[in-house]
Amino acid sequence: VRVWQTGGTTAPPSAGENGDAGADDGRSPGDGSCEISAKVSAELKAHVLGVVSVDSSSDATLAASSGMDGWVYVWDVEKATVRTKIDSNLNEAWNVSFSPDAQFIA
Repeated sequence: VRVWQTGGTTAPPSAGENGDAGADDGRSPGDGSCEISAKVSAELKAHVLGVVSVDSSSDATLAASSGMDGWVYVWDVEKATVRTKIDSNLNEAWNVSFSPDAQFIA
């Protein structure tokens, strides 16, 4: 699981004099496209098979991931460490979601 820190967005391209977007970037003028700058701030590695779901707590201090290995991991995002490892007792854990107050994971 990679955690990306975004640096904000840039505005959509403005139309040139002839109505085009300027550069031939594949976007149509006025389509609302924008670019987001981001960099990897942490790599959370523990699953032995593919990760299928990730969620973060509302304050972004915790992340949870579920995977095809049947495990759910709860991560400390800042330290990039596992806080808790939960065996789903299934062959695969498909979805993970924090409650709004981050007291529960479903």
